[in-house]
Amino acid sequence: MTHRLTPYAALIVLPLLSHACATPGPEERAAPEADPTAIHASGDFIASPQRSPAGSLPALAAFDELIESLSDELRVFRWDRSPQVFVFLYPDLAAQARALNRIAAFVEKAHAPRDRVLADAELSAAIRASGEDEQTYYVGHDYTAAALAAFFNTVPRSGVQLNPQEQDLRSRLLQWGFFAEVEPGRLVAPTPERVLISIAPEDSPRLSVQDRRLKWASVLRHELSHAEFFVNPAYQDYCLQAWQALPDQQRAIFTEEFARLGYDTANTLLLANEFQAFLWEPLVGLIMDVKLKKQNSGLALLRADFLAKLKSFTPSVTPLFDLPGFSAPIVWREQNHHLAKVTESIQ
Repeated sequence: MTHRLTPYAALIVLPLLSHACATPGPEERAAPEADPTAIHASGDFIASPQRSPAGSLPALAAFDELIESLSDELRVFRWDRSPQVFVFLYPDLAAQARALNRIAAFVEKAHAPRDRVLADAELSAAIRASGEDEQTYYVGHDYTAAALAAFFNTVPRSGVQLNPQEQDLRSRLLQWGFFAEVEPGRLVAPTPERVLISIAPEDSPRLSVQDRRLKWASVLRHELSHAEFFVNPAYQDYCLQAWQALPDQQRAIFTEEFARLGYDTANTLLLANEFQAFLWEPLVGLIMDVKLKKQNSGLALLRADFLAKLKSFTPSVTPLFDLPGFSAPIVWREQNHHLAKVTESIQ
């Protein structure tokens, strides 16, 4: 359930990201945590977590540490709250696209085949047909080990040559135990719910340095919520129930927008996963919000109901929304006159 890059924007500034951090864990977390909303004088992101030794699993990192870990090269960490979640931080959208766009099309695009992998020319055509380019196709990705194994198992019989970034990704995932090669070209995921998520920063003239940081944090939060959906069966069940409990007209609004974004709307699990993540995306989900408000609803109301019912369970279904930075949207200012015209026409 990947997070698709959309140029959605608001013309006002909404509340900014609260201090995002995770509960300190072992001794290595004793140092004071950085404020992800602070803008460094240089305007750069500062990498804080230490690299893991060669050959070992990636180091653990908290939410705030991941926000501070942008580099000019690919960096990989494991989320300290769920160590089976591997977070790939690409230096830019182009590098991320080369590694993951073909996987995105295979796993969840509505008009892409599931029995074969798109060749380079087919992938380029599919991206153009979506109205995007290679870099704007997706800004974040999330896949289970089972989905990744299915992709790489399909490559040989598709006659497709993986590019260097895709080959590097396959090697890393093999090294870290996402799957095992039981025979040449056939992978099996021993822990199918293990998750890869990835994000990359957007370098856009529409974004100030501060808004670029906030958008980076928002996309990370979005992808980590997808990871929680994958690794926590109780939370996944709750999200499915919440999706199915929506009034038909409201569920249709989300489904129509997901279809416009290219998601496979025949995949109920995908729709429920995107629904729970988009509740915290008031800018990206602006069109949905406008349509919902015409029915006396809206993302804010649905979000409040979603949280209230979730917190009524004992024991707790998930600790995710007790973390600072996860209980409210992270928003930024981004001008887009085309979107403003679209929402005006809906209103």
